[in-house]
Amino acid sequence: THSPFILRINDTSGHKNSGFNASNPTKIIIHGFQSGIKEDIFVVNKNAYLDSGDYNVIGMDWSALCEFEYLSAIRGAQQAGKILAEFLDWLFEVGVEMEKIHLVGHSLGAHVAGVAGHEIKNGKIGRITGKISEYGKLLKV
Repeated sequence: THSPFILRINDTSGHKNSGFNASNPTKIIIHGFQSGIKEDIFVVNKNAYLDSGDYNVIGMDWSALCEFEYLSAIRGAQQAGKILAEFLDWLFEVGVEMEKIHLVGHSLGAHVAGVAGHEIKNGKIGRITGKISEYGKLLKV
């Protein structure tokens, strides 16, 4: 297993102490509706990336914005996407190339990724992958 670090926007010391390597590709995993980064599926995916190559793997925990009913979580996804865009712009400022970032969203997390990709100010995300749930037809991003 790999020990986690918490990265926050503008936390330069946390960034430097995390082992984050700006020259490596970065995978950002975004959970879906009523889920979180402590669930087995996240841990399995995180470890698979870290065991298969030199990647930075970040889990976005937006569980506080998606724990209630689905229509409320849709609004939370918009907010989470904007927060993620701010985080991505900060990563750019500390030397991360946007082309090396891969956003991986599951269910409503795919919409968070899409909003972030639309909202970033510094370049274009290298890749966005999303698995949309059956609820996806309710959304307009």
